[in-house]
Amino acid sequence: MTSNTKGDSVVDKTYTKTEVDIILIEALRSQNTTPIHIHHCPEGHDWTCTSTYCEDVNAVPRLCVAHGGPVPVVKGQEPWRGGNR
Repeated sequence: MTSNTKGDSVVDKTYTKTEVDIILIEALRSQNTTPIHIHHCPEGHDWTCTSTYCEDVNAVPRLCVAHGGPVPVVKGQEPWRGGNR
């Protein structure tokens, strides 16, 4: 056991990737007023998105931007309204 600067004891813990992903998603949701959802990249990982224009994210895998997928459409910056130029 270690202690933090307040003197409280802290137990060292190793987190799995799944646990870290869950913690990150909860943190993003708590800081973001726009709902987020999770896409499944065919390259083997999940990624968060705030676009309100996505189809069924559980049924359709979608490449992330890092793997050549399109940038998600952001509300207020829709290309058909002159956004993202």
